[in-house]
Amino acid sequence: MDPTDIEIVISNYTGKEILTLYKGNQNEGIQILKLHLDENLFSSGIYFIRINADNENQAVLKLNVIK
Repeated sequence: MDPTDIEIVISNYTGKEILTLYKGNQNEGIQILKLHLDENLFSSGIYFIRINADNENQAVLKLNVIK
């Protein structure tokens, strides 16, 4: 199979993109992305992690940040 274009982005509750975690190609299968966030980049609140594959929204995860 050909690699798939993948984009993983964190947005705040208003939809503003805060950080692109990954943008590139991945082969089919299980992939692992370790997440180490800068505490100064995120204040307490609700964020969303959007995963797109081939420019289609595949999943949205909710991230709660509590300080």
